[in-house]
Amino acid sequence: MEAIEEVKMIEFFGDPSKAVKIGTSLDSSFERNLTDFLREHSDVFAWEASDMQGVSPEIMVHKLNVHPEARPVKQKKRAFGVDRNRIIKEEVGEAVKDQLHPTSPIPRVVGKCRVSPKTTENGGCVSTSRT
Repeated sequence: MEAIEEVKMIEFFGDPSKAVKIGTSLDSSFERNLTDFLREHSDVFAWEASDMQGVSPEIMVHKLNVHPEARPVKQKKRAFGVDRNRIIKEEVGEAVKDQLHPTSPIPRVVGKCRVSPKTTENGGCVSTSRT
């Protein structure tokens, strides 16, 4: 996604990771006022994931629309490469530490799904067994 006009970066506290983009076509007095305003209220920006703790439910709520009678199903574990696995572990560890993604209350299912053939009345096999 590209900006419609040219933009320039405004850094906060001399830290390039804490910067915002504003348009270059603003007149100088408005740009100065906007920059002063943004710097004055820089504490409202979420610079890191841990900065988002404590968002009031009146402002934002995450809800999963799950049918109440549906039974939980554990997804098959995906195999990733060594590098990608390390990155995933780091990011999940940070999210859990920051309490952004609490652990699931669903118990872990031990075992694998197995298909066992069962003969029907007409002699066909039906897969019905799950353990």
